[in-house]
Amino acid sequence: MFLNMIVIGMKDSQAREKIISLALRIIKNKLNKTSHCASCLLANHIRNIPEIGALAGKFNWRTGLYGGEPSPEIMILLTPSGRHYATGSPEISSKEWMNLFNKYLDYLDKGNLNAAASIMVKAFELRISSPITWPKGGWFYNFIHRVCENYGKTAYFTRTIKCGVRGLKEQDYEVVFNNCKNYLLDELEVIRPKIVITIGNINFQFFKDLIKERQAFVIDAYSSILKRKIGRSFAIEEGLVKIHSNGYRFNIQLKNNVSIWLIPLLHPEFFLSYFDSFDRVIKLLEAYEYLEFPLGEFFNAIKHILKEGPAAVYLYPLWLNLKELLGG
Repeated sequence: MFLNMIVIGMKDSQAREKIISLALRIIKNKLNKTSHCASCLLANHIRNIPEIGALAGKFNWRTGLYGGEPSPEIMILLTPSGRHYATGSPEISSKEWMNLFNKYLDYLDKGNLNAAASIMVKAFELRISSPITWPKGGWFYNFIHRVCENYGKTAYFTRTIKCGVRGLKEQDYEVVFNNCKNYLLDELEVIRPKIVITIGNINFQFFKDLIKERQAFVIDAYSSILKRKIGRSFAIEEGLVKIHSNGYRFNIQLKNNVSIWLIPLLHPEFFLSYFDSFDRVIKLLEAYEYLEFPLGEFFNAIKHILKEGPAAVYLYPLWLNLKELLGG
């Protein structure tokens, strides 16, 4: 019923109102251990602020500080927090974040859940937008922000699992994921983005499972690199690395009539760790007297890629897809 109230009049509502309504729903479910939070192993972690709602674009990540934001057209689905953050707070202390965190707990204690929901959104925006707390992923978020500015669009960030997963055992992680992934369907119905970018194999698998369970259907599949349609079933089963390297995108119809363009990406850290190893090999080969062996004519091309940097290699297929979908 609560979700239906959010969806009614969605076309005319502000992005901020929709996102904070989602945040309020999550807080209530977590406190009462109901709906998607029922029997969740993270429900007792009150000091862990769930993470949804960061907006990149003309408002510079500050959804909670402005009114009248346009509805997001791009939704970025991030992997769960855990490796970079202790449960409930960033590893690197931030006075601004701690102030928000303390306000959040204070509002919860006083029962002012509407104010807590607003703080929850602001805290995630600060965490995502800060170069201090995202030392390795800043180039990705900066890219998304610039794309939104150039095309006059807004991107919405959220996580597969809303609460941090540090300390969870593998089997516990799966239990939490199976509960929390239902929020993604709610978010898709409320936000109704045109484009969904999944980060990492787990997030892409979520959509593959929907297709397998006939909760979603692939309408078309394209390769931005090849500039043509590709086989739908073949592309879905090719594997994440293949899909990323070829810049594939999928037009998917969800059972609730939400239609999206799905663009799967590798997790940036996985890509960077692989690229760093590749970089070391190139530096070793540069020490050889005969550079044409064993790479021959391709050596200069590889050095050019290294000069442009791993971020360019990672983002190029994404840029092509966004350019085509956003009308650039």
